[in-house]
Amino acid sequence: MVAGEIGWIDLTVQDAESVRDFYQAVAGWLPSPVDMGGYNDFCMSRPGGAEPVAGICHAAGRQR
Repeated sequence: MVAGEIGWIDLTVQDAESVRDFYQAVAGWLPSPVDMGGYNDFCMSRPGGAEPVAGICHAAGRQR
C-alpha cells in the first residue's frame, strides 16, 4: 500500500444501493456485487484498479 491511499474500509448502512451510487458518482468507484443470499453487498474499486478499495454492506443480520 502507498501512503495516502485507502487500504480498505467497510461501510455498513441501511441503504447500500444509495451509498454505492453516491461513491460511484462522486469518487468514480465501480461496484461489484457480492451475493449475500437474497441481497447484494458491494466491493468498490477505482476505475482501472484491479483490487477493491472498499466494501459497502447492508445493515442486516448480526451487525444490527
